[in-house]
Amino acid sequence: GSERGARCSPEQALGREAKAFMERLTRGAALTVRTYETDRYGRIIIGLDANGENVIDQATEAGFLKAWPHENGRAMTMKPGWCG
Repeated sequence: GSERGARCSPEQALGREAKAFMERLTRGAALTVRTYETDRYGRIIIGLDANGENVIDQATEAGFLKAWPHENGRAMTMKPGWCG
């Protein structure tokens, strides 16, 4: 439960809900990890499936993730907000 980085109490609550969602989605599931390129900081970008379903798609559909388009390692829009 770190609340650092959250800008408002609704964002903190949503973070806790998102964590619980991901735990339910992945606990006991058959997980498949795909690796892609690295980002501009050298971190490996991955894809994750739980029981054959894309975790990102499911979390986006449930409202826990928002698209944040990037090009050449740079954000194309402002960071999505959760506080209003």
